[in-house]
This record gives sequence, C-alpha cells and structure tokens, in this order.
Amino acid sequence: MSFAELYLSVNSATSSCALLEHLPPLLAHAEVTAFRLPSTIELSQHSLTRLVKELHQQDVALILGLEDGKRDCPAHLLNAIDGLHVNNADDLAHWRKKFPDTLQIGTSCQTRDEAMLAGEQGADYVAFPHNETELLKWWSNVAELPGVAEGVSTSSEASTAQSAGVDFLDVRLNLDGKDAALLFPIIAAVSVE
Repeated sequence: MSFAELYLSVNSATSSCALLEHLPPLLAHAEVTAFRLPSTIELSQHSLTRLVKELHQQDVALILGLEDGKRDCPAHLLNAIDGLHVNNADDLAHWRKKFPDTLQIGTSCQTRDEAMLAGEQGADYVAFPHNETELLKWWSNVAELPGVAEGVSTSSEASTAQSAGVDFLDVRLNLDGKDAALLFPIIAAVSVE
C-alpha cells in the first residue's frame, strides 16, 4: 500500500499572525507536502515572503485556494505560489488557459461526472469529501490523476481514506496551538505498514 501524503489547509478566518506563529512547527514532518492558503487571507508582502520561505524550507508546496468565480489574483500572490485550488470546472478551465503548464491546479468535486470533467479540463488533481469512500475508491481505480480526501480530522478518517486509495489527505488546521494533537495521530495512522 502506498502512503497518503498530507495536504494541510486552514479556513479563511485564519489570521496572518496565527499562520506565521503556529504553522511552521507542523510543516516539519515528511508526510506534509502541501499547504492550501485561502486567497481571502490578507498577507503583507513581508508575511507572504516569510510563509513561502517556511514552506519551501520543508519542501511543502503552497497552493492558493480561490473562492468560486474568482478570475483574477494579485501578481505578487501568483508569483509566490506553486499551485491553485478551485471549486468548479468552469474556474478550472479559466485558470488552466492562463497557466497551461506552470502551475498545479486542482479542484473539488462531488460526483463522478464532475471529476471526469475536471480531468478533461486539465486538472492536476481532484478532491472529494473524505466521507465519500466509494467515490474515493472508484477514482483511485479508474483515474491516473491524484485524488485528495478533503476535511480529514481523525486518524480513523485518515485510515479509511488511505485504504480507499487516495494520494493526499486534506487536514484542516485551526492554528490555535493545539493542532499537533490533531495531526500526530493522523500521521501515525497513515504511516502504519
């Protein structure tokens, strides 16, 4: 069995102070390979530079999460990121035309049809709700594109999603100083042979 990698994310209400204070220690695990930053979190250029440095020192990709319908983004953000995450195939098609090969672009899907359309529109990965186990299994069996289980918050959910064949587990952080208690059991669960 291949082990799922961790794709960390936060909600849009997260402060830049919490991000820079609490995120760095959580990145120092080999299982963590990506971090999704909501585009609605306002970061100064200095804070963005610090965040990118912290991420890249740990070989963690910075993925910018865009809200529905967002078709533009500040240049300083686009120049700093490794990828984009959008919520529908229409937005995916727009951004894929803008960045044909230079950025990883993924999207959230709720159904098989949405996932297939995302693949046709040039997605680099597709994400499904973690509790859609049959959908996760189906995707891992029929598609070459990586699959992400979104919203994993327990070791049991992580084990179930990994057994379904996903490549990445999206773990939502609170960045309140207590995330290690959430993250460590998940790391332990996906590292068991």
